[in-house]
This record gives sequence, structure tokens and C-alpha cells, in this order.
Amino acid sequence: MNNQQKEKEILLEEFSTVAKSVGYPVTSLHNIKNIFRLWLSFHFTQLMIKTGFNRRKIANFSQNSPLILNIGCAGNEKEEYINADVFRVFGDWGFASIRRFLFGNRDKTKYDLFLDLTVRDIDLLEIADFIILSHVLEHIHPQYTLITLKNCFDYLKIGGYIRVVVPYLEAYNNSFDLPQCQESTNPILAKNKLIYGWGHCFMFAPDLLKILLEEVGFSEVKQVDFGSDILGESDLEIYRKESIYIIGKK
Repeated sequence: MNNQQKEKEILLEEFSTVAKSVGYPVTSLHNIKNIFRLWLSFHFTQLMIKTGFNRRKIANFSQNSPLILNIGCAGNEKEEYINADVFRVFGDWGFASIRRFLFGNRDKTKYDLFLDLTVRDIDLLEIADFIILSHVLEHIHPQYTLITLKNCFDYLKIGGYIRVVVPYLEAYNNSFDLPQCQESTNPILAKNKLIYGWGHCFMFAPDLLKILLEEVGFSEVKQVDFGSDILGESDLEIYRKESIYIIGKK
């Protein structure tokens, strides 16, 4: 097999992998199931908030150290943070997750708070000294972007800081130095997976993201490097080459 034929086979294999990773056709049963799971996830999150889950948990938080709210924390929960996310619904159309939470077992949730950033939780107003929003904003429909950022602004204390991290499409322009997050050696395939995969809804550029943060009230908004400045220690190495890092102050 010559090099041209080998490259062709690799490209076709990667195309097939990416095609399967960017979701199911709109009319497929799998897609309907995923929509139902999302609906169940967000509505169960709202139910937990309305019944006072977050309010009761907040009452037990220590006041002796800065409160760092790690929003959209799934897979990156840390003991030193207050970890918050929507109620994740998996298995048996989502009912298995609810059973695990209600009755408890080894898979019981590790989150401190349940949070849907598109809906304001009055129990969280001005509780946080810092907010980490890492690889979250791209999962939210752009119609809710400003609402999401405004809620984050309101959850911070005066003088508090937010660190927003999102993937950057232009990081995939250089075919000789592609980030490995999309697991593709082809720039156009990697970009398609970044845009359409992972439940992503929107891609941001630094200037746009800074303007959006300023629009909801943040000041001293600036782009920073990986691992630097406010909350730099929260940055994940896996996202280093593909991300934008922006901080802002309330």
C-alpha cells in the first residue's frame, strides 16, 4: 500500500469516527432519547432548586475561606471548590440516574449544588468570591449566553472574579500542530467535531467574549494565558492548546 492510499484510508476512517461523534440524525430514536434526557436533566435540576436543595447546602458552607464556585464541573470536581452542575441524566432514559440520587449508592452525585445557569437562583446571589466557568459556555445556546453571564455576575460578591475558558476554533487552523482534543489529524474534521460534537452550541473568539462579559457588567476584562493570573491553577492541561482564557471582575 502506497502512502497516498494509506492517507486516504486514514481520512475515511477519521471521517467515519467524526460523523458518529457529532450526534444522531434529527429523526432517529437516539436523538429523540437524547432530547428527552436533556429535558429531564434540566427540569430535575429546577425541581431540586425549587425544593430548596441549594439553600440547605449553602447554609453549611464554611465562611472562613474564599468560596470558589466551579460551575459545569462534571469530571473536574475538586474538594477545595464548591462544585455545581445540572443533574446529569444517564441510563434507562434517565430514570436510573434519578433512582441513584433518590435512594443512593456508590454512584451518588458528587456535586455540592445543582445549577442551571440559564435560570437565576436567588439563593446564590453574591455568595461566591470566584467563579470558574471552564468549557461550559459553548454548551449553552447563544440566546442564553448573556443571561448565563449575568447570572454569574450576580452570584459573585463585589470585587469577585470570573475565569471563563472556552474552545477556540482557530486553534485548529495549523494542520502541523493540531490540539489532540478532537482526536483527528485533519483540520476540517477536527473543526467539525469541535463545532458539532460534544453538545456544543456556539464557538467564541476572544474579542466577542470580552464584549459579552463587559455587557453584563464585568470590568477589567482581559485575555490571559494558560495557568496564569486569577484562578490560573484551575486550568486543565488537556485543553491547553485549544482554549481561550478570559478573566473579569465584578
